[in-house]
Amino acid sequence: MSLSTKIKLFSALGLAVAGLGLSVPSVAMAQTSTPSTTSTQATVGFTEDDQTPENPVDPENPTKPGDGTNPGTGNTGALTLDYVSGFDFGINKISPSEKTYTAGLDKANKSTTYAQVTDKRAGDPKGWTLKVTEQEQLKSLKAQKELTGTQISLTEAKAVSGLSLPESQVSVTDQALTPGTQSVVMNALPGNGYGRWTDAWGTAKTGSGVKLTVPTGAYPEADTYTTNLNWSLEDIPTNGGSSVNPNLPTGN
Repeated sequence: MSLSTKIKLFSALGLAVAGLGLSVPSVAMAQTSTPSTTSTQATVGFTEDDQTPENPVDPENPTKPGDGTNPGTGNTGALTLDYVSGFDFGINKISPSEKTYTAGLDKANKSTTYAQVTDKRAGDPKGWTLKVTEQEQLKSLKAQKELTGTQISLTEAKAVSGLSLPESQVSVTDQALTPGTQSVVMNALPGNGYGRWTDAWGTAKTGSGVKLTVPTGAYPEADTYTTNLNWSLEDIPTNGGSSVNPNLPTGN
């Protein structure tokens, strides 16, 4: 077949393809576009709750509320002492021997005796200290006679968090009170002590850990004896947040 014949043949095939309406596919070019964008803001504000008093809770499980019959101290603020049990050692027969009496359970909350603190201050936890001072020795109501040598002791102390935080965040130590002398009962160093905390003395099952020791020679009258315990919650940790054990009695 000559060259001219081959050319004529390919030309004829090309015309035939065109006649059938067929076309050779072409590659499309990718197109790009600029996305449409914008920015928005999410905002939230906070303020300290310094108006709502905190009610007493179950001291052995502060995640549970109390029975609601006891309103507590009614103190308001971002750092509050919500509740402290009164100590009732009952009516006892006079004995010439030294005797130690145990306080009854907290009748108002149907629990063991305890103190309750709530810290809801803004920012990082700053720490705090709870102290107590026995104002004076127990005195009789009628003759105002001192019950010489008696001592109130806070024992079996246990810190419990209402947020299930580690107990080690707040230190508590058993204390033997001396009239006129201030003693630390709870202490949280900076970075610790946020939320609700209780210092429970004893348990509802085993009884209160608050004791009263009356020595030989106290010579009690057939009367009722009372004293005031003054509790103070300070917004700074004892010893300025040092690592020294703060749970030691300190002077006024």
